[in-house]
Amino acid sequence: MSQSESERIREVYKWYDQTGRGQKVWYKPTAGADFIGASIRRKIVTVLEQHGLGALSDHSILEVGCGSGAVLEYLVSLGATEEKVHGPDVIEARANEAQKKLPSGRFQCADASQLPY
Repeated sequence: MSQSESERIREVYKWYDQTGRGQKVWYKPTAGADFIGASIRRKIVTVLEQHGLGALSDHSILEVGCGSGAVLEYLVSLGATEEKVHGPDVIEARANEAQKKLPSGRFQCADASQLPY
């Protein structure tokens, strides 16, 4: 029987936690990581402007696979309403981390193929 995608993701993150490798590879503060983060934030603003979404506070926002909530936290800094952000993630610890960052948001452990929306 083949492993489901959500099980595969959980196994990868379990390995990251056990080896510390995820932190070393993905979260090491470097000039390159800072550049990539800034590029992503600029692209988010560009896409929002291109689609004329107006005030973010007028919208509910769903980020599937929200991880630690960094993108939603950034959107709140741009004017999104914390109570209107939703972030399912297949890794419960990451959804919990996002909930701590944005306590009024709605975060939960959920499989993207079976979202409660």
